[in-house]
Amino acid sequence: MSRNLADRPGRWRTLRWGVVMLTLAVLATAMASLVLGGHDALLAYRPAERLLGVAVLFAGLANLTAMILVRQGRVGLAALGFAIGSMPGFLLAAVQTGFDQEPRAALWLVASAAPATAAAVMLTRGRRPHGARPSETILSATVAAAATAAVPLVSLFVGAYQPVTDAQVLDVKVHLAVVAERGGPHGERYAVVEMLTDIANIGRKSLVIMGSRYAVIGKKSEPRATPRQDDWPIGGEMAANRWSARFEKPSSEFLIETGFDFVETPFVLDPGQQTQTNFLTYVPVSRANTVWANVVIATAFADRLRLGRLLQDTTDERLDAEHPVHAVWELEPTSWIAALTRRHTLLQMKYSLIATQDPSAPDGPGTFIESHIWSTFGHTRQELNKEYPDNPNMSLFFGANYTETGIQLAIDGTGGS
Repeated sequence: MSRNLADRPGRWRTLRWGVVMLTLAVLATAMASLVLGGHDALLAYRPAERLLGVAVLFAGLANLTAMILVRQGRVGLAALGFAIGSMPGFLLAAVQTGFDQEPRAALWLVASAAPATAAAVMLTRGRRPHGARPSETILSATVAAAATAAVPLVSLFVGAYQPVTDAQVLDVKVHLAVVAERGGPHGERYAVVEMLTDIANIGRKSLVIMGSRYAVIGKKSEPRATPRQDDWPIGGEMAANRWSARFEKPSSEFLIETGFDFVETPFVLDPGQQTQTNFLTYVPVSRANTVWANVVIATAFADRLRLGRLLQDTTDERLDAEHPVHAVWELEPTSWIAALTRRHTLLQMKYSLIATQDPSAPDGPGTFIESHIWSTFGHTRQELNKEYPDNPNMSLFFGANYTETGIQLAIDGTGGS
């Protein structure tokens, strides 16, 4: 013990307790890294997450190795070990900011403080690497080079937790055909229209279907006397309907049939796979001579979004023009790192009916003319029920997207499309 410290026992005790606390903090960080990294290296859902788990695992081993090297007096290598051991906190912070940018990211940086401080102490207080044995210097340079080369690789792993920049959609084709004509209970005639839907994944990623919606809409299309070209387009029609046809009168639409989740949720389509559904719809020929079928399918990347428990079903609520219905799912984390950085995440699928107030509609004001579907993400029910609940970072992270397609058919003719 130096005379300076011997003359100041209080300072010595403070320094000793500081070293003990720093050692315990580094040991706790190392053990947490070993447990977290070991679990994800073996059990994470995605390959990139397993590789990130391996990186965190080795960071924990680097901390333990550095502590042993300190006792051997090899502070040069110990400093490198502590520096590598500080990596998990920075990785978690990067993952957190890529998901929802919560202030919690600062907590993960604090997790790197202990090994980073230990590395700084080794470099400023201990014996410098240039005084080490030649073999140690060579090994130190090798480890430093490997750590430098690992930086872009680690950034690739972290990219597995970053928002999707190339969200994909399905290839959806809808075919309509009149397959029969039937009579109603009061003598009214109905055209039986078959709606056949082909759904294919032509992308490079597996997609999970979060929700789906189809609608069959009818209208009575009538021709009109051809106006002069100088009188067309008709401004009033453009203002009211955003379209104007030179040879067709404007006509009001009405909803004939709609359905939600016509594709089972969750349903995963791998690249190259496809599925097919069909429906038979009764269309009253006295009220409609044209049918429009519209399909919307909400998807996300299957390796990022895993639906867990269904917390609320659409059948739990009553659907009308004023009250939409909701399906709320609990999302399962794909790894422990995902669980730490995403917290408890929920998906809400919202389905609604749209009514018109146009007095010329077939059933007057309140006639249903369309149905909608959209997805929102949040951590709590309160977040989901906000006026603008959607978190764009969450939607981008899961690769959430919509595929919509539609087709029209004149049912007073023959055949289909």
